[in-house]
Amino acid sequence: MKKNKNYTLYLIAIILFILKFISNYFLGSFTQIKSFYMFSIFCISLGSISDIIIIMLCGNYFLNKEYNKYEYITNILKFGLSIMIFTIINILIDKLPIKDTFYYLFNPISSTIKFLDILFILYLISPLLTDFVKNINIEKTKIIICITLLFGLINLISNFININMIFDINCLIYIGYFLLGYLFNKYSENFKKIKLYIIIFVILYIYSSIITFFLSNHSLNFTGYLLNTLSIIPMIMAFCIYVFFTKKVNSEKLKFTKKYLLYTLLISQILFKILLKNYNFRNNNYIIYTLLLLIGLVLVSFIISFIFIKISDFVIGGNSED
Repeated sequence: MKKNKNYTLYLIAIILFILKFISNYFLGSFTQIKSFYMFSIFCISLGSISDIIIIMLCGNYFLNKEYNKYEYITNILKFGLSIMIFTIINILIDKLPIKDTFYYLFNPISSTIKFLDILFILYLISPLLTDFVKNINIEKTKIIICITLLFGLINLISNFININMIFDINCLIYIGYFLLGYLFNKYSENFKKIKLYIIIFVILYIYSSIITFFLSNHSLNFTGYLLNTLSIIPMIMAFCIYVFFTKKVNSEKLKFTKKYLLYTLLISQILFKILLKNYNFRNNNYIIYTLLLLIGLVLVSFIISFIFIKISDFVIGGNSED
């Protein structure tokens, strides 16, 4: 099967992921400024699809790849070592007891590391999923889409009425994203009416952003259950964007984004945390600073990622193609 080398979508996912945690910070700090509060919610709404797209991109790449035992173990070591190093860095920045490192490896110190833990687990089980997904036809793909959307609807309802699920379906939703990243690419020719997907995306984006703003404004607290990564609205938005870029947009010039994806996410979060400890954003134009921070974090994170990967290759060996 022809692999999807949609490097443009990798870059977009990285930018949206970083935009989300920048906007989350400003949202919590400046709720009294209504214009900026709305701007932040629109940014968070756009960023809510980033986790889903990244998981789908990784699913498409990992499930397309034939691993030998040595390469699989080497990648696990690199992945695990990266998470451990960045956990220790976060502990040092937050001035937490270094003796608790082992605890924080299993109780992530940041949302970014928690997200990387999810990707790590999905990578661990990818050999088991590879044989399974290769035998799925278009009809079974539709069933997986429906089941994943159903779980997203259940998640939305449970958050809305504030009840705890008896059975945690989150892991099943993540696996659904992972499988669909591969399957949407495999059956991309079956998805017609691309303009309709963009229209659906725009409608849901505007709807979820405006409703979240009014709910949050009414409750005097951010009410973001519509923007939850595991909820049905970001789910549909991500699927629409993924299909659109799979069929329409590609750029070989952005090939490097795939290689640096995971490290860029970790490094950008650390850089932002350092900035917050050393700079006061309260007396500045927040919209301009959001955009400047986004551009700066993306560029600097890519540069540091390049250096980190070279060191990782030297220490462990091999070539970090993943």
